[in-house]
Amino acid sequence: MSENAQKAFAKLDENGDGFITKDEAEAVLLARGIKYDRASLHADFDALDANKNGKLSFDEFKKISEEPYKSRYAPLFQQLLG
Repeated sequence: MSENAQKAFAKLDENGDGFITKDEAEAVLLARGIKYDRASLHADFDALDANKNGKLSFDEFKKISEEPYKSRYAPLFQQLLG
């Protein structure tokens, strides 16, 4: 697993509980001034949320480093980690 994915997960997991919620992800992106498409983010979040509990574990999140998500989120990660 990519070290960048681990770093991105840690930054998005604002409260450190080991999960990322949509609200948490959006709050971090907004606070950092990172532009994103809300509808796409929500749709991808729902697709990655394998157990449909409304939050992403790292195991669910790490799929973001695979296509079709990888090319879509690489620029966002660069901004988040930059």
